Amino acid sequence: DPSHVLAAKASLDDARYHDPAAFHQLLRDSVAAMQRIRGVESASVALSVPYEGIINDYLPVPDGKRTGMGDSSSMTYTTPEYFSALRIPLLAGRDFSESDTAHSQPVAIVNTAKVRHFFGEPVPLGRHFQSGKDICTIVGVVGDVLDQSNVRRDAPIGPDPIYYVPDTQVSPGFLAVAHQWFQPSWIVRTNGSVPGLTGQMQRALAAVDPGLPFSGFYSMQDLLIRQIRM
Repeated sequence: DPSHVLAAKASLDDARYHDPAAFHQLLRDSVAAMQRIRGVESASVALSVPYEGIINDYLPVPDGKRTGMGDSSSMTYTTPEYFSALRIPLLAGRDFSESDTAHSQPVAIVNTAKVRHFFGEPVPLGRHFQSGKDICTIVGVVGDVLDQSNVRRDAPIGPDPIYYVPDTQVSPGFLAVAHQWFQPSWIVRTNGSVPGLTGQMQRALAAVDPGLPFSGFYSMQDLLIRQIRM
């Protein structure tokens, strides 16, 4: 649901934030500050949001009927409450939580397009796929969203297979490479019009890192309209 959702981008192509601990702390503290803004229902951060281009990855499947097989899939990291902030329905399993850390079992949430394409099962909770060096366990299934293919820029936006990982479980190498190409988005859902919201979001980020400005703000409605017109 793109209504009442404002997003802001900031560049994390900064050696300080190649360190996962510093990166994780920045996201948690800034999201907490934005959640305290009057009128904000929920807040989150993700590497990419619906309707945008997104990172593509090749995923071998280590178990089940497609053992040893694989295919390309889109991926993004998120903080908890991403699905709540965008009202993407959680269809099975659970959301990410504070218990998903760099020292716990790697986990992922997949969308229904990925379930159909990779597993052919209604609920693949507990199944696995390989992402980089990690074997991820599927802990949740969410509804499909529209995104723009990075493989074919002339392709229409559509519900491609996507998997989501918690921001706490991305590697330093991934952060260094991904943030060269993508600026993550801070996302807030409000319960209506919030006067001065952009300024309040910038102040919330500056309270955590005064040297990190947002590069731009956009509503999810505007992003959807822009992508449809491309």
